[in-house]
Amino acid sequence: MAYEHYKNIKTQQEFYSDWDMKNLKQMSQEIKDSVYHKYMVKCMVFQRDEFTCQNEKCVYCNNITEHSNLTMHHIKFKKNNGQDKVRNCITLCLDIHKRFHSGKDNISFNGQTFKIHQEDEINWKEIKKRTKKIRKENINFHNCKISWELIYALMRFLSIDYRHLNLDDE
Repeated sequence: MAYEHYKNIKTQQEFYSDWDMKNLKQMSQEIKDSVYHKYMVKCMVFQRDEFTCQNEKCVYCNNITEHSNLTMHHIKFKKNNGQDKVRNCITLCLDIHKRFHSGKDNISFNGQTFKIHQEDEINWKEIKKRTKKIRKENINFHNCKISWELIYALMRFLSIDYRHLNLDDE
């Protein structure tokens, strides 16, 4: 059956017993501890979630009996300092996990809904085209030639969304 590896938490010695010894000796103790910690968290998360996708609106895994497509999802992403802790992780099926990270689906569990906030893509070709036009139109500005570096800095500055800041005088 799938996920037997996560049904009973092994000791660190048991966990590494079937690893290639040559590769294992090359790993520092810090890395070994980190890998084992992630394994333990995954065991606890899968067991807590009873080896089922926790997305309340999942339509992809209703008919899965072998649970062959489960993943552990970090609620607060690791890139945002999310940690490998049981309270920060849930079990999702692979389809939902991929669709969530691509921005195609939201995930809902425990009455909360999460979605990916896609940042607007900056079209640098268009920025460069507009920059050249501005530079050409303003080759001299108050008897001071505008450098590419200044225009680039201005265009980067102007491409930042400042709507979320309260810039009104108090």
